Amino acid sequence: MAAVGCAEEKCFTFTWKLENMSYCWQNNKEPIFSPKFVVDALEGTKWRLSLYPRRAEVGNYIGYFLNRDKDCSSGVNDIEINYVLSFMAADGSVLQEYKAINRIMSKDKGEGFPTFVTRNKVFFKERFRFLPDDTLTARCRMWRSDGKTTEDGKIYARTRIRVESRSVGWNIEKFSQLEPYKAITFPINSTKENKQLMNLDLYLTGGQKFEEVLHFKLTAVDRKIKMSTIQLSLLDNAGGKTECVKGEVWFNSPENLHRQLTFQTTRNRLMAAKDVYLLNDVLSVLCECTFSTGVVLGEIEAVHCNDKDSIPEQSIANLADELFVLKVNLRSSFEEGFMSDVKLKAKTCSFPAHKVILSARSPVFKAMFSSDMRESMCDIVDIRDMDDDTVRRMLQFMYTADVDDLGWSSASDLYAAADKYEVLTLKEKCSCYLKANLRPSNACEALIFSDLHQEEGLKHAVQDFILKHSWEVMNSDEWKQLMETDLKLAAETMSDGKTTQNERIYARTRLGAEKRSAVWNIDEFSEIELYQAISFPIKSSALNEELMNLDLCLTGGQNFEEVLHFKLTARDPEIKMSTIQLSLLDNAGGKTEGVNVEVWFNAPENLDRQLSLMSQVTRNRLMPTKHVYLPNDVLSVLCECTFFTGVVLEEIDAVRYGDKDSIPEKPLSNLADEVSVLKINLRSLIKEGFMSDVKLKVLTLKEKCSSYLKANLTSSNACALFILADLHLDVGLKHVVYDFILKHSWEVMKSDEWKQMMETDPKLAAETMHITFKE
Repeated sequence: MAAVGCAEEKCFTFTWKLENMSYCWQNNKEPIFSPKFVVDALEGTKWRLSLYPRRAEVGNYIGYFLNRDKDCSSGVNDIEINYVLSFMAADGSVLQEYKAINRIMSKDKGEGFPTFVTRNKVFFKERFRFLPDDTLTARCRMWRSDGKTTEDGKIYARTRIRVESRSVGWNIEKFSQLEPYKAITFPINSTKENKQLMNLDLYLTGGQKFEEVLHFKLTAVDRKIKMSTIQLSLLDNAGGKTECVKGEVWFNSPENLHRQLTFQTTRNRLMAAKDVYLLNDVLSVLCECTFSTGVVLGEIEAVHCNDKDSIPEQSIANLADELFVLKVNLRSSFEEGFMSDVKLKAKTCSFPAHKVILSARSPVFKAMFSSDMRESMCDIVDIRDMDDDTVRRMLQFMYTADVDDLGWSSASDLYAAADKYEVLTLKEKCSCYLKANLRPSNACEALIFSDLHQEEGLKHAVQDFILKHSWEVMNSDEWKQLMETDLKLAAETMSDGKTTQNERIYARTRLGAEKRSAVWNIDEFSEIELYQAISFPIKSSALNEELMNLDLCLTGGQNFEEVLHFKLTARDPEIKMSTIQLSLLDNAGGKTEGVNVEVWFNAPENLDRQLSLMSQVTRNRLMPTKHVYLPNDVLSVLCECTFFTGVVLEEIDAVRYGDKDSIPEKPLSNLADEVSVLKINLRSLIKEGFMSDVKLKVLTLKEKCSSYLKANLTSSNACALFILADLHLDVGLKHVVYDFILKHSWEVMKSDEWKQMMETDPKLAAETMHITFKE
């Protein structure tokens, strides 16, 4: 959905990250809430967001709402606002968005969108976009309807659902002797407190006449468990997984505390393969489960007012793809020109740039700056053959891989620049734009342009377009001019006669179609007798033969309005169908009232079609306005029709086998983001030591190190990392270490490292212990 928002107004933005979204346990009518927040710019009112993960009563949707809190110190009972609710991607782009305007929000009132987005889209079809690392990013933007929001504000919040994973093996002894319908139980305990959380029961059904099927039943013992995912796998004697069954279980009511899982295999089959599964009559089952016990953390991470550029460090870290950060940094370098070491001089303006970026994007610039050419010795590159806008757009793409607001002219100019400096992905972007915006009016220009730049992919696309729209193109003034200036190119296009070793097959079927536009001047209109038809012949422009008749007759009389009726009749049996538009012309020749219709002449009994010309049009109405419609008592009717006579051409246009040059440079554009190409090129320059005096600061290095430390947390290094995260104010790393200590408190707090931290930083240790025991 297209983004909507408050781009031109001051507004408040609340960004909420919901971690472990897949483990939301809420049922149909149950929401999960964000932390509450106060908006000073909206009279100090207090708010929170709510999500309904399963809005089943309106379909399989996620509901999304904005709620005003009842406990608010503000004396304002009602406030009128506009708001936009969004789901965001990791790179900050909008994935789904809805806007509400002029909404009066009272205390303890909430509203929103119960069908905000389908669960299938979020959890399955586009999960990688909506839930990177199983984290949903929701955003709310709010501002006063009267435009009196005085300042911008930003708040970042986070809610984390506690999730614990367990993987345990259950060795079922004397499997061959188990009695049918008699359950045996395996307890699943918490790793933290060794407390029983769930039970897994096994029982066999069947008997002497039926296969004995294996059934497992999962039951919640700890009522704090909200939901669980479980996978059961049979292990062979070598410990390898074979057959498995898995499911999700919601323990959200007393009557819904268990779930049954059934294997397709049976005891009979396992006994027959006991040398694979039943070593010493023991069946081994691997139980892998993950369960949530509710919200473990809900906090406000950062608050920013009147600070559009400030984003909390953790938010940047959670963007997941360092290419986005690289793109942001490069855009900043482009716009600010900080530490630029070269200027590109266009027709009237000079643009600061960085040699290393230009060299990474363009082999032409790289050769220029690394050789003995004049440009490598000075800080100015003269490219006055290009206009300012083209140079600006090319530089913008080199830094950011973005091109904004392309038009036909700018795309053509930009393609020429990209061709000159060998910026291949920019060439492809411009080529794609030109192909997508081909029209009969610009096809000849595009053909000449593609031939000039030897762009075979674009040229073939233009030639195909011209062949498909041959009537419009080859009857245009531009085509006539092309026939005079480049007859060879025109002939090549008409024959499409490039038959080479690398070819594909293109076939073409053309329907015979002819267009006619004629004015019928109906003389002595006021004296036409009722029900007496007058005819107007529509002739072929090629052979001047009569193809169709257009008849006019008036119906009505003394007591009724005299309505104009037209009837279209086919005279040529070859005509299969026709489109026709009839318009009344005023004295200035302008179209006024009209009607258009399609007529099929595909059977003898359907060779005419009667149509009313806007039944409101009557002679009674036209006569009082004869100074507009009836000069000298003449009514003018414009008839525009196109008629089709069936298939007139079936042919093979061309045979091209593996014509690689006619295929756009997809491998480059398929890298998903051209910034990755820049990254590859920069890496190459670093290896080469090219322009090594230029220092580049990579802001994502800190996040890469932080990610490594998080992934390698152990009980022995948790204290050291906790001190490190606190020292460097790395909130994200600190939270991860804190959670690790919380889960492994027994091992960590009994260690020598913890005792040492108690001595060196008692405040940090005491704070952690307090929160741990409170949890």
